Amino acid sequence: MQTVVASPDASRYVFRNESLPPFSPYEVKVGVYNNKGEGSFSPVTVVYSAEEEPTKAPITVLARSLSATDIEISWAPPRENQHKGRIQGYEVRCWRHDEKEENARKIRTVGNQTSAKVTNLQGNELYHLAVKAYNTAGTGPSSAMVNVTTKKPPPSQPPGNIIWNSSDSKIILNWDQVKALDNESEVRGYKVSVCQHGQWDHDHAQPPLGPAGSPDGALAVPKFLHWALLKMFVIPY
Repeated sequence: MQTVVASPDASRYVFRNESLPPFSPYEVKVGVYNNKGEGSFSPVTVVYSAEEEPTKAPITVLARSLSATDIEISWAPPRENQHKGRIQGYEVRCWRHDEKEENARKIRTVGNQTSAKVTNLQGNELYHLAVKAYNTAGTGPSSAMVNVTTKKPPPSQPPGNIIWNSSDSKIILNWDQVKALDNESEVRGYKVSVCQHGQWDHDHAQPPLGPAGSPDGALAVPKFLHWALLKMFVIPY
């Protein structure tokens, strides 16, 4: 089709047609004319009609607690033959049980990504999560809500009364047991780390050195550290 804009000062034209399908490409070029005839036309430009929001919600939404502070959520896209509207990504909403949904945290993914991790949460708390598809026109309907309780946080108290003595190749450690609080996760063992004074040198990340019921540890020190000044840390986990 062709239309005429009568004003010589015009620099904008809006074409209205309610039957245009959303996000459809159209070729456009602009020319000039006067009473002598038509002048040259501009190069062809491809423009798109406006989008409409996605019309269906993501499906098969699953969530699980990774730790006291992190939740992983995954979902499947709406079925291709059941939705309209281009999908640019997904918006995950997460809110604590005692919060209002309108105050939910929002995390957006881009493209075909169908999973996300929500971080910096509170331990041993019930959270609600839901997912929407989005594009430039806005967000579509929400998925079904899923509920997840974050894991209990690790023990907050350090071991007490740490006593040590040394042999030719070992430092023998003894300490008081840590009793987890009701809102903390059960103590499963202890992690012992050692470093030379002023710099990390050896990190023992192979717990437990002793079972939680009898917290004794034996830590082998490299020969070149036998006479070094050491720092030692005992951490329950």
